[in-house]
Amino acid sequence: MIPLELTCQNEFVRVETNFDYNYVKITWLQPPSSEIYKRESLAFTHFAIKNNLNNILIDVRERSSLKTIDQDWLVYELFPLFKNRSIRFAYLISIDDFNIMDTYKIHDYILTNPEYNKHVAGMIFLDEAEAQNWLLEIGLYL
Repeated sequence: MIPLELTCQNEFVRVETNFDYNYVKITWLQPPSSEIYKRESLAFTHFAIKNNLNNILIDVRERSSLKTIDQDWLVYELFPLFKNRSIRFAYLISIDDFNIMDTYKIHDYILTNPEYNKHVAGMIFLDEAEAQNWLLEIGLYL
């Protein structure tokens, strides 16, 4: 595991980075309301884009499943901000959430959308070390 520096934290989300690896880890600390989810997601997305952090680990184990309206917002409003950028997303989930995860919608959107599927990759993991290895193994070549 690479060393991470705490960039910011509040009661809902913790953001840690390693700029040498263009790596950011976002950890949801508790389930947010729709408004907080959108606000925090926009903040760390702009941070990642501004700092060219293209290896993104999102730990959603404490976030809980997103409402459909928030999933749609993520796919159709937030995700286009990464258009024309080479990025890798790894989602860290718990085994309990494996069958109901909203991350599948995002993963499917990436794989089926020609605007993204050539320069954006996403995977779902149960183990943080595996997620980080996948990001850095592939992501270093972006």
